[in-house]
Amino acid sequence: MAEGGVRAWAGEAGCGLGLAVTGVALAAMAVRMDLFEDGVPGPGATPLLLGAALGMLGLGITVAAVVRRAPQIAVVFDRDSAIAVGLLFVAVVTFESVGYVPSTFLFLLSSFVLVGRERWLPASVVAGAATVLTWALFVKALGVPLPIGMIALP
Repeated sequence: MAEGGVRAWAGEAGCGLGLAVTGVALAAMAVRMDLFEDGVPGPGATPLLLGAALGMLGLGITVAAVVRRAPQIAVVFDRDSAIAVGLLFVAVVTFESVGYVPSTFLFLLSSFVLVGRERWLPASVVAGAATVLTWALFVKALGVPLPIGMIALP
């Protein structure tokens, strides 16, 4: 077996189990909330449905991986994985203080360039568009307040 590697089916099954456990935990927390208020879905309905769907998806991935038992070896932690984990850590730590727009843009841009090995200009355009579109969806369409930080969009 390769250094730092695991059989592909085992890694896939492990990821599927992780998704299933996360989905079950989300659903369990959701049932503590009101599922219905005055005959309409309450605040716990959506997390319950998402948790159940994630749990079933994770279970399906696990079963498919075990049935297929792909013999290849998958590297568990390589350069790209380390960079992705580092970028996620920085994004989480800076999200509140720096704000949604700069932290999301820099996270996406860095991910595209360092992990995806895309060129700077197209990566900048896509990262900028994705940041502005998701900001507009959450703030303008759904009314969800996001951390403002250094750059406040109107």
